Amino acid sequence: VALLFNTFYFFKDAIGITRYMLRADGHHWAVREWLSGLNFLFGKPGVMRRCFFSYLSFYRKRFHPWNDDNRHLIEAWQSEQDVARQA
Repeated sequence: VALLFNTFYFFKDAIGITRYMLRADGHHWAVREWLSGLNFLFGKPGVMRRCFFSYLSFYRKRFHPWNDDNRHLIEAWQSEQDVARQA
């Protein structure tokens, strides 16, 4: 249930912030800008489209994040952080 609320508020806030920024730029009613944003999120290969099935996996009955072993991603990130600190 918490994930559903989080999803709702994510999109609500993302749309609200987008409206605010477009209004500040004078493009609030620019249909092309809105369509471009929707394409970025849901088009091919849109951000939300790429992570849709991973998102759905959170709703599995026996879901736990460590069921998907992604320690290699953590190790890669840590090594990037070590390189950045040394620079």
